[in-house]
Amino acid sequence: MQPFFGADGLRDMRFILITSLSLVSVYTLAQTSVLFLGNSYTAFNNLPQITTDVAASAGFEMTTGANTPGGFTLSGHSSNATSQQLIAEGTWDYVVLQEQSQMPSFPIWQVETECFPFAQSLNALILDANPCAETVFYMTWGRENGDAQNCPNWPPVCTYEGMDDLLYERYNQMAGDNEGIVSPVGRVWRYLRENAPQVDLYSPDGSHPSYAGSYAAAVTFFCVIMRADPALVTFDGALSAADAETIRNAVQLVVFNNLAQWLVGLYDPMASFTYQPVSSTQIQCTSTSVNAEGAVFQWSSDAAEASGEVVTLDFPGPGSYDVTLTITTPCSSSIITQEVVVGEVGIRTPVHEVVVVYPNPSSGVVNIRRPDSWRGVPIRITDASGRVIAETMDDSIFLSPGVYSVGGVRVVVE
Repeated sequence: MQPFFGADGLRDMRFILITSLSLVSVYTLAQTSVLFLGNSYTAFNNLPQITTDVAASAGFEMTTGANTPGGFTLSGHSSNATSQQLIAEGTWDYVVLQEQSQMPSFPIWQVETECFPFAQSLNALILDANPCAETVFYMTWGRENGDAQNCPNWPPVCTYEGMDDLLYERYNQMAGDNEGIVSPVGRVWRYLRENAPQVDLYSPDGSHPSYAGSYAAAVTFFCVIMRADPALVTFDGALSAADAETIRNAVQLVVFNNLAQWLVGLYDPMASFTYQPVSSTQIQCTSTSVNAEGAVFQWSSDAAEASGEVVTLDFPGPGSYDVTLTITTPCSSSIITQEVVVGEVGIRTPVHEVVVVYPNPSSGVVNIRRPDSWRGVPIRITDASGRVIAETMDDSIFLSPGVYSVGGVRVVVE
């Protein structure tokens, strides 16, 4: 099919937090390998190398590969021998997909024909080669003054804001449809354009990135791939210290403080469990973990150890004990530790009471119903990376899109 709208020919750790009720996914990558498949938006200023330098300055080791022919589309990569060969190596922890700069902003019927199917086929190739790899969708930006080439036939792209909004929408859709994550470079650029206009993100053509634009992309990739605070980065590259810090601060606000919004961690395993009494010295624990297909379940406390999704734990006598559930999937792990109560002889210990959260999934407002045992206790809310974002006594709270743990209950906000 000939495109109704045309694209121009430009080259284009581990960390464990344990509290009385704690939840965190564990990631240990001594060296992270990233494959970039894109075009000149990726090739300009050697984005893969800047990303490697950014990561190294923060104490992370990253290796990269790339295939970035000028003007390439996802369709082009899906049939390109070099891209196919690189994917087939299966050694990549992350594979970055960047569509041609204009394509995702075209009318939806055209995007559904000429873009989305190839995002899906490439993602399938990536997972076939390495089921533990994550596909990262490189959200690019609107052109400095809009897309003059396609403006006459498609008015929404006549302005930067109009084009940028469409890119934002379509990259989010690609990531969601393919269970990938978003590297929201375009949103970082949007923040910088509105709040730090002195940082020039564009090359003179008003389309490709300047060094500052590529640096903003590199810090964004570092943040979503390493799940690390941009404040750790000390590499300024060719920028002034002031401009580099401005960009890192923008990434912290837009990306790091909102990792769940960009689907980072949405498909990670998340450990959780309930328990009930068996006798005065025994409890039965049942895993209620999510994203735990193929997981190994290991239970431990000072008094007992066991393995399996449902286990009976023996304790020396009545009292309170900390029980830890570790679930290990082929790709990652998650740990939860919570206090359990073992009952007195002859007294039936009630089933462990849990927080009820509804609606789930939610469109933003999440209601919380506490059992009596939680009255007067703040509900802890963590994001997908295990970071505590709030502790609340309220019966409802507003959350932006993402995945959370609310009092130990996994909640999806759409």
